[in-house]
Amino acid sequence: MSYRLTTGVSKHVAARIISWGGSQRWLPFFLISASLRALIALSRDDVTLIHIGDPVLAPLGIALRILRQVPMVVNAHGLDVTFRFPPYQAVIPACLRRMDRVICISTYTREQCLQRGVPAERCVVIPLGIEIGDYAAALPAGERQIRLASWGVNSSQDKVLLTVGRLVVRKGLAPFVSEALPRLMAKRQDWVYLIIGDGPERGDIESAVQSQGLGERVKLLGRVNREALRAAYALADLFVMPNVPTPGDPEGFGLVTLEARAAGVPVVAADLEGIGETIAEQDGTLVRPGDWPAFASSIRSWLDRQETVADRERRRQRLQAEFAWSRIIERYLQVFQEVTEEHNTRRGAPIADRY
Repeated sequence: MSYRLTTGVSKHVAARIISWGGSQRWLPFFLISASLRALIALSRDDVTLIHIGDPVLAPLGIALRILRQVPMVVNAHGLDVTFRFPPYQAVIPACLRRMDRVICISTYTREQCLQRGVPAERCVVIPLGIEIGDYAAALPAGERQIRLASWGVNSSQDKVLLTVGRLVVRKGLAPFVSEALPRLMAKRQDWVYLIIGDGPERGDIESAVQSQGLGERVKLLGRVNREALRAAYALADLFVMPNVPTPGDPEGFGLVTLEARAAGVPVVAADLEGIGETIAEQDGTLVRPGDWPAFASSIRSWLDRQETVADRERRRQRLQAEFAWSRIIERYLQVFQEVTEEHNTRRGAPIADRY
């Protein structure tokens, strides 16, 4: 998101990007580096607005605001607002309340900000974007069978269910395997379930697969490269996101559902937190979290539809109309302009030509 946003904005206005592409382990060193680089930029350039990509960096924004009276805008995602650590909650929400705008990636995230005292008029919802050109609605002839065989799938005729994400408790994959898939198996056996990603819950998911005798039907692929991920989306018949409520670890948006729809894949997902805001009615089904019979039933319904490549292309175009990064960037630029005008009005200065 940060890459798409910063590069997209830079195509329209003069901008200086201070970024970090390394491990979270070294984040404290980045804070020092970012502070120094920001101070240099403020002293040299005509900076008229600062955008911060994460609430963790909000204290740095407050410090810079004290030094230079420049309006501040910050992004809020989900866990970075709700993180259950008392010192964090004592500091970060207080910083958010002092920002000129808090851009939330979902209505759910906005509600979390409001609960922490951020003024409603300063909270704006702008979702994440997607580039459908990065995904394909189908694979070239022959590649489907080759890909599936490389992942240990015996029949290239099976319907493909897909989940992509970090294997953590909130994804709900272990109970989904234990409770929903046996119900699906009892009704139809022409499917395989691919799980892409890794994380601390992998052992529990593997145990659930083994206990249910689903070793031939469920394939945990671990981490894959970008090309393999693109292929998995293209050959999937249905994307599944069976999240469960997990205190302190919310799903702020659900970007993987946009990735699935960018390949034309319909979605069956838990109606939880920010996930529902990413799925149009004609492109998926939202299910009450933990209602495993309903998950199995919804999956069967979608597999029965026998969708065509044309159906997938229409789904891609609907997504493009709403979530294309070009449209998302326009909304950010509008917010930046509004904040800059408000700031200059308060100071009695002419509106800047750039920000």
